[in-house]
Amino acid sequence: MAMLNYESDSRGRWFILWFCLLWSLYTHQWNGHFIAGMILAEASNVGMLDRFQRSRLSTAINATLALFMVYFMFHGKYFYGKETFEFVRTLQVGKDGKHGVQDYFWEENATMCVVSFIVLFIVETKPFLQRFFSHRLFVFLGRISFALYLFHHTFMASTLHWLKTMIPFDTTINATILIALSTVLLCLVSEVLTIWIDHPSITFGRWIETKVLNDDWTVMDIAYSIPFWPRGIVSFAFHQTKLTIKSFIQLFSIFSNLKGTQLP
Repeated sequence: MAMLNYESDSRGRWFILWFCLLWSLYTHQWNGHFIAGMILAEASNVGMLDRFQRSRLSTAINATLALFMVYFMFHGKYFYGKETFEFVRTLQVGKDGKHGVQDYFWEENATMCVVSFIVLFIVETKPFLQRFFSHRLFVFLGRISFALYLFHHTFMASTLHWLKTMIPFDTTINATILIALSTVLLCLVSEVLTIWIDHPSITFGRWIETKVLNDDWTVMDIAYSIPFWPRGIVSFAFHQTKLTIKSFIQLFSIFSNLKGTQLP
């Protein structure tokens, strides 16, 4: 809401974004990388990324950032040997809702923020990486990204709890298998949610904006439309079911051809 008050004031938007980033890093576990993404989007909107791409130093700067990212990720006590597994397991079980600078995750939050920002920055400024991430697999992940974002924590925690009754969560290999299985199931469920909830909600919102809000609807208009609701619901369910089946067939095709297909 604050950003909307500074549509023509670039300095105001930058101040709000950087303040939110610093405040998020200081007070919360996970929000920093979201604000970093907004900063990158603002940089793109004002043409900063285009100017950077045309710079002669862009390749050297991106390479330096990539090396720094690798160093930053693996230079620390949380990213070695047994403690790597402990870090992953701690991410899964949580820390009793603790937040802020006294929390165990403050350094990890800063790490995720910096790494995610660098990755997005390099991808947005390198065309060959954009072509790489245009592969059907990444397009699929982008399509279900909103459902993944909304649903991943609850689903992963519940699924891991269920899978741990069959596979012990006591070694790095077992933890990797459990997280991989949970991730696959999460992607499938997110695809169903995207087809049945996300996309229909967008369509419904556009209909409300273009039809309902622009027309004078009366009680009689609503009452007249009620007999058509059951037919519309059945038609919607049939259409979404076809989309779901088609989507799973396409997913099977993507994963079955993934081994024999070179990513662009």
